[in-house]
Amino acid sequence: AKAIAELEKQGYFLRISQQSTAPIPFYQSIDEFIVGLHSRSSFTSERLGPQGTKDFDQQVRDLLAPYHGVGMIPLQVVATVTWGKPAIGAVK
Repeated sequence: AKAIAELEKQGYFLRISQQSTAPIPFYQSIDEFIVGLHSRSSFTSERLGPQGTKDFDQQVRDLLAPYHGVGMIPLQVVATVTWGKPAIGAVK
């Protein structure tokens, strides 16, 4: 969404329409959820270091376990598709 907004702001893209799917439920284990968190720049193992990563992982487990005792987190996925065309004269 940010990329499309920026392309529109810069005059490179003309949005024609946008459609989002209905939420689709899925379940993810707490461990898989933590791996996903590590894929974000703020939580990479390289940035946190070995002990920081271990501490972070345990804190996330401690936070989620009381609410998801079976070890699975209910989540939802929504996809948004935006279509349009290049703005006329967009090549600068």
